[in-house]
Amino acid sequence: MLRKFVVTLTMLLCSMATQLYALGLGTVTVESSLNQPLRLRIELIQLGDTRLQDIRVSMASTADFERLNVQRESFLSGIRFSVESTANGNVVILTSSQIVREPYLSFILDTRWPNGRLLSEHTVLLDLPVFNDRQSVAEVRQPISPLLQAPTAAQPASAEPFVEVATTPVAVTPSSTNSAANLQPEVITAEPEPTVVEEQVIVANEPIEQVVEETVAGVAEEELVAEVAEVAEEEAGEEELVAEDPIAESVAEEPVAEEVAQAEPEVEEAIEAAEEPQVPEVVEPGTIETDGSDTLSGIAMQVRPDNSVSMQQTMLAIQQVNPDAFAAGNINQLRSGQVLRIPSLAEIQAIDPRDAADEVTRQNTDFAEVDVQPLAAPTSVEPSQDDQPQGQLSVVSSDNAIDASGGSAELADAESEALDQRIVELEAQLAQRQEEADRARVEREELDSRMAELEAQITAAQEIIRLQDIQLAQLQESLAAAAAEA
Repeated sequence: MLRKFVVTLTMLLCSMATQLYALGLGTVTVESSLNQPLRLRIELIQLGDTRLQDIRVSMASTADFERLNVQRESFLSGIRFSVESTANGNVVILTSSQIVREPYLSFILDTRWPNGRLLSEHTVLLDLPVFNDRQSVAEVRQPISPLLQAPTAAQPASAEPFVEVATTPVAVTPSSTNSAANLQPEVITAEPEPTVVEEQVIVANEPIEQVVEETVAGVAEEELVAEVAEVAEEEAGEEELVAEDPIAESVAEEPVAEEVAQAEPEVEEAIEAAEEPQVPEVVEPGTIETDGSDTLSGIAMQVRPDNSVSMQQTMLAIQQVNPDAFAAGNINQLRSGQVLRIPSLAEIQAIDPRDAADEVTRQNTDFAEVDVQPLAAPTSVEPSQDDQPQGQLSVVSSDNAIDASGGSAELADAESEALDQRIVELEAQLAQRQEEADRARVEREELDSRMAELEAQITAAQEIIRLQDIQLAQLQESLAAAAAEA
């Protein structure tokens, strides 16, 4: 008899739990970027018989935030909510008139309908609008406590649903799901007398499922604004540098004034973009002046727009738009004191990545094959032992003296020219070694970044597995307690 009673009670609880999970919040889609007014779209799933007019979504109260140990930002109070029906389904639209300046947002939504209430925590990651045109998808955490109140005939019509937040632990991970079956709900039923409240634990007889959506959001580059401001300051000081630098005087015949005049509006646009980063406008290509310590690889790494183009594409694009800045047309022989025009993203993407890699390899090979011969030391002629110094008086004409001085001057000029050539060759070798070191450093940084991402994903997966074990243990304990009470 007891066994039949336990089976009947379990089936009843399962049927009630299926009805209780009729409403839920699905995936959150971010339709805005960093430094823009917020706009989010959240799916409404499993409405059942509930009408859209009866659903009320709002930001949870301060007490709910404190109870769940989530900080409530003042910005969240200005978010507006609207429930809409679209061709793709029913959604909740979140909008704000204020600009979002934080790349990471965490908040709790309070969803109410005639039969209950749902508290759900959501985490949103916002990308920069300049370098990421793809629509980012935010990760949604599991609903914290779908606390529902079963309607009873004896309950007064004006009474508010009694809600108590469950203490089920929630993982703070970059990815989660909205599976309502993974949580332990609590149903509070009201008796005719308002002073008596009975609690029943509804155990969902469903397997625990956890779907992990792994998305790697683009790392928000906080140094972008600082770099733009630094480039603007360098461009603003170019006019003074051109007037004082002797190297700039050697290239005074080139249209430097026109380039500086073109750079002024670009500097103003860069400053405006730094002050108002919420406007998704792409900064026009600028210019950069080289010195003796600059290499093409270092400049390419500094001005490369994003990871959609390679270092080889960027270097060749700079060489194509600045052909006079490279001696012998080789990327390893960058001249000092040149004002380089930075190519745009479209100009860089016009170069095929494979052709760019082959061309860089070819130029490096040609540069390495330069025959560097050591300077020949001048041979000294020792006087013969047979030639004895003799006192002799001779008259030297002025023409002979002039010829001797002219020959020594020509010899000194030849030696100086050979030394200059040797210095140029050594500088070229040093530039090549520095470029190889920069390339190795960039590759190492990329590998370290990938390793950190993988470690973060592994940690998140382990935390989710741990929470699943805890929830399974709680469900088993609840089922055992219900069987013992029966």
